[in-house]
Amino acid sequence: MHSRNKPKVMGSQESLDSKKTSYSTSNSKSKPELELNPEAFVLGEHHAYFSLNHFHIDGVKQGSLSHLTFRPNSGLHPIDSASFDHEKLHLNFDQSTKPINRKIKNQEILNLIEQVRHAQRNVVLGQEFYLYPSALAFVLNRNNELKILLRNIHPHHEPEAKSCTQYTLRAILDLIKEHQPNLWASIERNIKHIYTLEDLHNVIQPNLFLKKLGRLTWTVFIYLVLLFMLSLPIAAYGPTQISEPLKKLYYPVLLSV
Repeated sequence: MHSRNKPKVMGSQESLDSKKTSYSTSNSKSKPELELNPEAFVLGEHHAYFSLNHFHIDGVKQGSLSHLTFRPNSGLHPIDSASFDHEKLHLNFDQSTKPINRKIKNQEILNLIEQVRHAQRNVVLGQEFYLYPSALAFVLNRNNELKILLRNIHPHHEPEAKSCTQYTLRAILDLIKEHQPNLWASIERNIKHIYTLEDLHNVIQPNLFLKKLGRLTWTVFIYLVLLFMLSLPIAAYGPTQISEPLKKLYYPVLLSV
């Protein structure tokens, strides 16, 4: 079982600017109002619990926790039960989880964005779907797949985030910063213009396309070099009908042969 005795409220020191709704890379100068400890929050391999003294959990006042086990798509790790006892929320999941210990791929981030959008479109009327506002919202399952675990929960003292959309945006951006530094370098240049998941998607998609294009270009280049090297002996010593056209093409190179 893994436990996180003192997880940070944020996935990084960077925070959402209190005067804007975009993600800011400037460090917060004030101390966090909430110092987490095992009495406030524990995340284990098969369970998690949150103290209501420190966290807001959607549905507690209404006496309904069904939305915490809501799983509209496979991007969400299954939570088998949610219960409230002694001022604490208890979440239990049969399928094991573990902290993220590998680099996250760009395509996985794009998949997360689409999974969140799908969940938001399929919530019950009057409810919202958002992620816990840090990289702690995500885990790896037993197959080492990236999954969403913590949702519709946030610390009481969260003055910097303006909306549920910003909680979700912060979670994904913190995940990228911690586990995909190459992508984060590209995003950081555009960070002041990222206000929504759509904005984030539009930044990542071209980056992924250029990466694939670069790989394709490099592969084609390698094949062309190999073809050139293999054709030199044919140009020098092959049949006349084949070697003559090649000699004209490779004449500068063949002068030294």
